[in-house]
Amino acid sequence: MACGTLRTWTMAILILQLISLLERITFDFMGAVWALIIGNFVAILITVVGTFGAYQFRPRYLIMYLIWSFAWIACNVAVMLTYLEISIFKQGGTILTINTESASWWKNNGIGCTVEYESSSQTGSTSSAIIAKVTGCILEYKYVEVIHAGIQCFFSLLGIIIGSWLTHRLYNPKAIDQSANSASYRSTNFHLQNV
Repeated sequence: MACGTLRTWTMAILILQLISLLERITFDFMGAVWALIIGNFVAILITVVGTFGAYQFRPRYLIMYLIWSFAWIACNVAVMLTYLEISIFKQGGTILTINTESASWWKNNGIGCTVEYESSSQTGSTSSAIIAKVTGCILEYKYVEVIHAGIQCFFSLLGIIIGSWLTHRLYNPKAIDQSANSASYRSTNFHLQNV
């Protein structure tokens, strides 16, 4: 595989990750899940730097993206464990909201969810009403958040694999020369056979 094609694949994966990060940070802002907002913001910055590194053939920028990707996978695994309440991770904690008593936007606004308000606090405005119960959701909010975190883990893992390969190719010019020479040899050999 030529280095240019490898660069294109790396940039495509990083741009897809960037699009999914922008979607995720939008919904995290609506729910005010501040720890995820901060993490998403840093991930967006580093992904842009990694994309620039792939575009400009700058392996140090790619290495920075690769190091961040390992940390980003760990953060997203912790988010998944928190929402699924596995092991020591409990959803009632204030780690994700940084003690602001906010919740995921998907908790009250999921697909097919119906919100029931307390009758004593119903003053005509739903913005100040206290939510008593949310029912009828097609997919519970915690699973939506787990899917978001899983998508980030998937893109980070793909970015690590192909970014490592591109970084290796950029730091090892002999590999690029060998692949270019073998490609030119094959094309020359093909033309000679057809003449």
